Order: sequence, then C-alpha cells, then structure tokens
Amino acid sequence: MSGSGAWGSGSRREKSRRARTHGDRAHHASPGAGAAPDPGRPRPAPPHRPAWVTAVTSALAAHPIAIAVAVAAAARLMHFTGFERSPLASALILDADFYHTWARQIAAGDWIGREVFYANPLYAYFLGLVYRLLGPSPEIARLVQHVLGVGTVALIAGTAQRTFGATAAAAAGLLAALYRPFLLYEDLLLTETLIVFLAALALAACLAADRARLAGARGVVRRHLGAGLVLGLGLLARPTLLPLAALLWFAAATRRGALYVALGVALAIVPVTLRNWAVSGSPVLITAHGGETFYVGNYPGADGSNLQPSFVRSGPATEHEDYRREASRRLGREVDLLTSSRYWQSEALRWIGDHPGDWLRLTAKKAALLFHAYEKGDNEDPEAARRLVPIQRLPLPGFALALALGVLGITAGFARGGAPPEIRHPRILLALACAALAAGCLVYFVTARYRLPLSVPLLPFAGYGAATLAALAVAPRPARRFLPAAVLVTALLLVLHRPLPASDRNDPAIAAVNLGYLREAAGDLDGAIESYRRAIAADPRLALARFNLGVAQRLRGDLAAAEATFRQALALDPDYADALDQLAMTLEQGGDRDSSLALYRRAIAIDSTRARYWKDLGRLHILRGEPDAALAAWDRALALDPADSTTAVRAILLEREIAAARARADSLLGAAQGERAGQGERAGQGERAAQGERAAQEGEARPEGRPQP
Repeated sequence: MSGSGAWGSGSRREKSRRARTHGDRAHHASPGAGAAPDPGRPRPAPPHRPAWVTAVTSALAAHPIAIAVAVAAAARLMHFTGFERSPLASALILDADFYHTWARQIAAGDWIGREVFYANPLYAYFLGLVYRLLGPSPEIARLVQHVLGVGTVALIAGTAQRTFGATAAAAAGLLAALYRPFLLYEDLLLTETLIVFLAALALAACLAADRARLAGARGVVRRHLGAGLVLGLGLLARPTLLPLAALLWFAAATRRGALYVALGVALAIVPVTLRNWAVSGSPVLITAHGGETFYVGNYPGADGSNLQPSFVRSGPATEHEDYRREASRRLGREVDLLTSSRYWQSEALRWIGDHPGDWLRLTAKKAALLFHAYEKGDNEDPEAARRLVPIQRLPLPGFALALALGVLGITAGFARGGAPPEIRHPRILLALACAALAAGCLVYFVTARYRLPLSVPLLPFAGYGAATLAALAVAPRPARRFLPAAVLVTALLLVLHRPLPASDRNDPAIAAVNLGYLREAAGDLDGAIESYRRAIAADPRLALARFNLGVAQRLRGDLAAAEATFRQALALDPDYADALDQLAMTLEQGGDRDSSLALYRRAIAIDSTRARYWKDLGRLHILRGEPDAALAAWDRALALDPADSTTAVRAILLEREIAAARARADSLLGAAQGERAGQGERAGQGERAAQGERAAQEGEARPEGRPQP
C-alpha cells in the first residue's frame, strides 16, 4: 500500500503496527505534525511533572469511562438537590406540563388514545412507564432522567475512547459529565434527555457495526439492526433527527447493512403508524404536526428561533388547534390535523420558492444562532437556572467551549492523511453526524433544546481537542505548536461570544412571566405579582402576562383587581379561553354565579378538550344546586383526563350522594303515598260502613219489592 506523509513510507508490517497504536497515541499528535526528528540532535529531557499530576493523568488514562461516570453522578446529585430547592421545581410549564398530563393518562391505562398523535409520542410513553412503575412524581422522573444522563456520559466517553484513545476519552467524559446544558435538561420534563441518550446510543451502535464490518467480525447484522431500532425510537422522540438517521443509514456501507438499519427503523415506527391509522383512519407516519414545525422555521415572520405566528397561542395544548383553525379559515372549510399539517408545510415551501433570497438570509441567521454561545430558551430559561441553581453558577463547560475544542479536535483528527479505515471511518462518521444534526436545526429553527443533540458527536472531538492541547502544552518547545492551537481555540471562543442583538435573545417579558409563575407555585405571591408587572412593562400587549397577574391577584383575594386584569387580557385576546375560565372563577367567588356560568360555557365553546373547564363548571353546578349537571360535567372531565383522581373521587361521591338522595326521596315518597293510601282506605271503610248503615236504615223504611238504591 502506498501513501503520503507519515503513512507513506515503511514496511507493511510497520504500517500495521502504526495503525494499531495510532488510536492510543492520537492525543499526542499535533495539527500538521509529521516531520521525523533529527537523529543527530540530542532529545530534550521531558518536562518535570508533579507527582499528583502524574497520578491523576495515569488514573484518567487507565479508567476514563469509570471516572467520567463517577463525576457525572456526583454532578447530577448536586444539580438535582439544588434544582429541587429552587422555584424551578415548583411547577411545570408548557411542554413539561403537557407531557406530564399525557404521561399520567398513559399510566392510568389509556395506552392507545383516541386520535392521531399531534406531539412526538415516545417521551410521553417513557414518562408514563416511569409513572406506572414508580408513581406519578416529577421528582422521581427527574432522577430517572439523571440516570439516563449518566448513561449518555458513558456512551460519549466510550465513543471517544474507541475513536481517539484513552486520554481523549477522559477529557470527553469529563466535559460531558459537567456539561451545563445536559445537567439542566435532565431536571426538566422535556424530551431532550431521552433524545440525547438515544442519539449517543445510535452513534455507538453504528460505530460498533462499522468496526465489526472492517474487522470481518460476526454480529454486524445484529448491530445494524439495533442501530436502526434506536434511530427509529429517536425519530419517535423528535423527527428532526431524520438527517442523522439518513446519514447512519448511508454509513452502513453495504446494501445488507443499510437494509437492516432500515428494518430496525421500521420496527420502531410502523406500530405508531398503524396505531394512528386505527384511531383516525389516516396512515400518519408519526405525528400530524410536522408541517407546523417546518412552517415555524420558514415563514415570512420567522426569526430563526421558535417564534410562533401571531394567530397561535403559546402551549402545545392549544397551538395545534390554532393552526388547524387558521388553516380551515384560509381554505374555507373545516380540516383535520393531518390536512392542516400538510397545508402549513406547503405554505412554507411556497414561501421558500417565492422568496429564495429571504430564505437564504433567514438560514444565515439560523446559522448565526446555531454557532453562538448563547442558549436560546424555549419553554425554559437557562439564564434563570444560572441564578437559581447553585451548581449552574459555576464555570461549567457549555456549547461554546465544546465547539471551540471540537473544531481543534476535528483539525487534529484529520491533519494526517493516509490513516487506515479503522481510524478514518469513525472520525468521518462523527464529523458527518455533526453536520447532519446542524443541518436539522437549519432546516427548522434554532433553540438550545433543538441544538442539544449536536453535542453528542461534538463532545468526542472536543475531548480529542482538549487532549491535543494538553499534550502540546507539556511537549518540548510548546511555543511552536501549542500557541497556534491555543490561539485557534481562543479566537473561536471570542467569535462564539460575540454580541448578540437583543431581538435574538430570550424575550424578557416571557422570562419574567415564567419566573413569576414559578414564584407563584412556590407560594410567593408578592414576588409573582412583581414579576408579572415587569413582564407587562416589557410588553404591554402580552395577554399572557395580564392573565397570570390576574390569577395571582385572585389567589391573594383581590377579586376586583383580578376581574379588571382578566378583562384587560380578554380585550387583547377575546378568544383566550383560560382567561374566560379564570374570570368565571373570580365572579363565582364574588357570588355572581349566573355570569360565571355563561363565561364557563364560552370557554368550553372555544376549547371543549380542556378537562379543567369541565371541572370548574361542575363545581359551579354544585353551588347552584344542580347535581345532575355537575355529574355530567365531571364525567366529561374524567373522559378527558382519566388520571385526575380528584375529579374521579368527586364524581363518585356525587353519584353516590345523588343515588342515596334519590333512594331517600323514593322512600319518603313511598311512605307518603302509603300514608295517603291508608288514610284513603280508612276513609273508604268508614264511608262504606256509613253507607251500609244508611242502606239498612233505608231498607227498613222501603217497601219490599222496590229496587235497592
């Protein structure tokens, strides 16, 4: 075999020996190195290292995965403890609340559902299984997610070890163990932790299949099938992983391998498609909202992040219905969720075709958001987490450091040409995985959540970059090679921390609303009201801020102020069903039950799928002395949320009370009827006796032979 550079000379046996040891020595190589040392020049003495440095380095090299797992477990315990003591743990917001409610329904036995999935189903079923086995506790779910996080760290460290060597594995494992975004999202009931774990597992499985294929080992088919199955599960958690799935399918290298990867993906997805077909009559592949997601990232008002159109209310419980209603309005006919999704996808594609220049500028803006240190929040606020969770205040590694070291690792990893396939292929696969996951963000939109899976293939390169930097720092004449590498990393960090326009940062009004909601859930009503007022000052037209302020005022007992605030929110959004429900509750507390009844019915007319509206209506019917209507309303609430034990108990007790009251009423009615019947019988007997007496008297006075009266 002929080659170039460092791999271009020497015997075949020598090349084989170099190939076998290259992975273990890779962290000592420097970008662009390759010149052989001058044998006539005396070799410089190695630099002196303190004993503790040598001990730590030896331990990391000997047990990189075990040490990374231990550090990851300790960091997660600290994060969980701090998170639970902060207001962040006091309530679930938007997607977290949506998945929590859905998971409780699944845990209660509603495994199939009644309509086509309009949200990615895997995380809800994962959470439902946790709730079924361990109880419906968000705290327990967070602990389970931290266990998954430790598993992700082990997979990343293992991938780095098999691709770059032990020292790179130790660095990648420690970076992943202390990676700030991983720690945060493992304490949030969102899909990200599961997606990251599945992405790491799929990459590890594909790399294992590639190694087995190159070595001619057995089990290649099994590994390809397993990788495909994991990829299919990842697509059930988030279909935007499709570019990664396509890449790993293509990387199978052989037709047979690609076939088994595709078969594994099908094994995961086909049951969901059949389920959607069974409940809706439409063979929806996974969900009926893919077109909406694509539209959010590609419409005239898009800003590169998850900015919804003006006609969409925040929250998964309402946004899909809002898209459907707007599609129906534009099409002039009622459409279902699937037709709505297809409509919005076609609208996005039409806009891209009509305005290619605008789309390219939007894509460039997405790239600027993607390759920036700033963590763009969605449901969550990473900046608030830094203020409220103690370990988040530490200088933990984030995306910027991972990307800067990752670029150095990619440069060092491909600096030498002629590497054998067992060295070259895994690195190419990891680099292409980075490109595929970045492309997935650019196709849709960029937030910290959507960017998180990119960290999985990036962190092994970052570990290799850190190992390369450390090796150059202690090598002879570090100024020659260390300084250029250090300058590269520093320059990248400066670019990634460049100033970002205020419009691209998290909305301060939304951030204030979220913090106020968390304070309210923690019992700090004064702090919550202060946060809501700051949100209104930041954005006076944000109906959500006024709605939350009204709730806090009602809870504090200021009913007049709450009523005025809810009416202000409804003036901004007349179809704000939650505001109608809360205004009805406020009037109900004030004694105006007739107006309250009308408002509850308006809220239900806008959105009849919210169990809470039916629960509130049932309570009002009880106060109005209408038990039958209350029972009917609570039955509807139970049908919408079978896991709501409070409503179930109320309905059962009310049903029993109604049955007992009816039984008592029937008993009393029967007794009353019996009494009246007895009185009538006695009166009849007296009347008949009197009649007999009169007849006897008359008979005695009548002449014989006259007819008896």
